[in-house]
Amino acid sequence: MIRMTESFELILGNEVMARSGYHPVWFGHASMFAAGDTRTCECGSVNCIETFLSKKGLAITYCDAQQKNWKAMSASETDKLTESILPAITVGLVEGDAEKRRFWDSVLSRYMLHLKYSLRNVGCAYLPSEIIIKGEIISSLPQLKEKIRAFFEQIPQQGRHDHYLHWLAGIVCTIE
Repeated sequence: MIRMTESFELILGNEVMARSGYHPVWFGHASMFAAGDTRTCECGSVNCIETFLSKKGLAITYCDAQQKNWKAMSASETDKLTESILPAITVGLVEGDAEKRRFWDSVLSRYMLHLKYSLRNVGCAYLPSEIIIKGEIISSLPQLKEKIRAFFEQIPQQGRHDHYLHWLAGIVCTIE
């Protein structure tokens, strides 16, 4: 089991790991390739998975989409945005006009791109037999849950074109 962040968990099951007494690992501070994005983590490293897949990471993705300088925000402003991001997305996707729904959908699509890159990094290192995706972000955003399901359904086609994702073909994925 590998835990990615407080609000987003990616649990990788692997029989070899289980038999060897492998224990859950905090993977939030593993660095990842992030499609041209660069984020400095509170730990001092660059592009930790946590900086992309946590609630704060989702809030930063929102700021990037709005072309707001999140680095210039105070700690209290960042905390406030982080705590309000899930309700804002939910309201924007359900009650917003077409333009707002497109905007929030683009934020979730960027988040999905970050998830894809984190899966590449973690998966290539551990080659799990099972993946469980859960956490506050997933349970709060059914639209994101559907994007993740669609992503895993497309793996057989994508894996042929992306050799970093081919290992996902045939993997059991549960989204809670």
